[in-house]
Amino acid sequence: MKIILVGAGPRGLVAAERIIEQQRVTKRFDHLKIVMIDPYGVGGRVWPVDQPHELIMNTTPDYITLFTAAPNKVHGPLVSGANLYEWAKSGAYDFIREHDYQNQDKLLTEVEMLQYNGYASRSLYGAYQQWFYEYLQTRLDQTMELRVLKETVKMVIPQNNGYVVKTGSLLLPANAVIMALGHNENELTDEQQRLNDFAEKQRLHYVTPTQPQEYDFSNLQPKQSVILRGLGLSFFDAVTMLTRGRGGNYHRDSADNLVYEASGREPLIIAGSRRGYPLHGKGLSDRPSSTHAVPHFLTTDWIKSHLDQDMSGQEFIDRVHYEVEYAYYERLIKKNYPQINASKLLNEFIKSNNPDEVIQQSEIDVKDYFNWQELVDPQSKPQFDSVEEYLEHDIDTAKQGLTNGPYAGAMAMYHDLYDQIRLVVDGQKLTDDDYLKFLLGQLNHEHSFLSVGPPMIRIEELRALLDAGIVKLLGSGMKVDTNEETGKFQTWSQQNPGQKYESSYLVEARLPQVNAQTTKNPLIKQLLSNRIAYQHQLQLSGDRRQKTGAVYVDVQTERISQEHINRHLYFWGVPTEGRHWLMTASPHPGINDVVLRTADLIVTEIFRDNGTSTG
Repeated sequence: MKIILVGAGPRGLVAAERIIEQQRVTKRFDHLKIVMIDPYGVGGRVWPVDQPHELIMNTTPDYITLFTAAPNKVHGPLVSGANLYEWAKSGAYDFIREHDYQNQDKLLTEVEMLQYNGYASRSLYGAYQQWFYEYLQTRLDQTMELRVLKETVKMVIPQNNGYVVKTGSLLLPANAVIMALGHNENELTDEQQRLNDFAEKQRLHYVTPTQPQEYDFSNLQPKQSVILRGLGLSFFDAVTMLTRGRGGNYHRDSADNLVYEASGREPLIIAGSRRGYPLHGKGLSDRPSSTHAVPHFLTTDWIKSHLDQDMSGQEFIDRVHYEVEYAYYERLIKKNYPQINASKLLNEFIKSNNPDEVIQQSEIDVKDYFNWQELVDPQSKPQFDSVEEYLEHDIDTAKQGLTNGPYAGAMAMYHDLYDQIRLVVDGQKLTDDDYLKFLLGQLNHEHSFLSVGPPMIRIEELRALLDAGIVKLLGSGMKVDTNEETGKFQTWSQQNPGQKYESSYLVEARLPQVNAQTTKNPLIKQLLSNRIAYQHQLQLSGDRRQKTGAVYVDVQTERISQEHINRHLYFWGVPTEGRHWLMTASPHPGINDVVLRTADLIVTEIFRDNGTSTG
């Protein structure tokens, strides 16, 4: 039996672990060969150990694992092991010393200083994945072998009772193929092509959406300006590389505010976006990573009661909102309204047909009402006269922590609802019209801005960089164009159209969109052109169709074919975003994690069969 795993990042490693542990228990195959294929090796493109060490993860290290342990509900064996934080405090130091990493000294210092609720470097997570791969080698018995090929998979072709996997230089037969791909670059849009043509003509630097650790700023000189379009996570990565990565540092003043100490090598960073405000920072993690709130509105029973896709999209989003609001008011009452009987009020909030009315009839002041419009659109909040005031408010609310902070705790509710939302998505409980409007539209818009922002320290750093004059934020309605007279890129905001900036550097500071229709990935293009895979489409009212950008998969099996089944040909991960929901997260310990469960589901199906495939 030969199983090929395309991708050697977290998903590929988890799948390999599930295969090995199932074989150890079942002895299902006389001989089992596992081949992982990834041009970047173990850790894949996103998690190389030798990337800029100043880049950090967006999740605390005690909430990252590659082990499928309790309380996961899986068919295969449960196997305990160290999460990222536990490994950092146990075997990491010796492992790092044994390997000739470019940033070895920084990694060694990091593991000594790392806190459970801090944020590990992406380099360290890459090292953890390499350690995990070496650990997997110790789990092999005489029936198994595991190896990694640094190749790019270009084709997967059904053949006879299996598949042929084609790389740039190899043709590899397989009985089963599990593809776990990440973000892929797309063909340029018309605007991007115009900007790229201008850059080539004028010999400028234009960076289209790509992985931020790969940004090349080597030719960007000190004090020279650079335009960053986007204020999301890639923006913070770029800023970090251009400040900390160039020798800058921070210290705290007597008021505990962060102050930037420039190295003199920094450029002038001009940045903006349509909204004009960066993502909300994550609240201080002051609770165990496995702690999750129990839903009161978006309950499993309520979701399962909708058997025939008759769930209202409006009611779905209302229930998500009420869960967030409940968490907010629970903490707000404890913090500011000790005279209120919290249990009584919150119980009425749950049971009422109009929870907002319950709040309006309480002693809670109007100024403390939860306001969705002001959160999603900070410009609508009168108290913010500047982006600096917005950042100060964001820092203050984040520092209050997840346990006691009203806003920080409320935003964490999105994470606590992930499995509930996935039940709705994977159970196809919404009509396609409501799925497009309320989930792919409203929920994704709110969730991406409010809940998946950077660690709080990055917001503090941005505030300090604004004070130091290193970063300039444009305001809402960012515009980018070319200036033929000066031969440079030009940017401004609709909020302040009279103030324009020019630069010979323009960076689209965001990851590539998930879009199977325009992807440059050769494997996805081949699967689609050969009708082995299909694009996911929504059937909307009025006989309209809408492509989501996702590769279609059967949500129950992770197979990729609609018109016929390719047995043991699986596809999961980022390129299915839109068909699935939130496919970018690494596996989490202490919960029934979707990544671990999915890997186990795929592997269990392979082991239940006779080890052959039919195209």
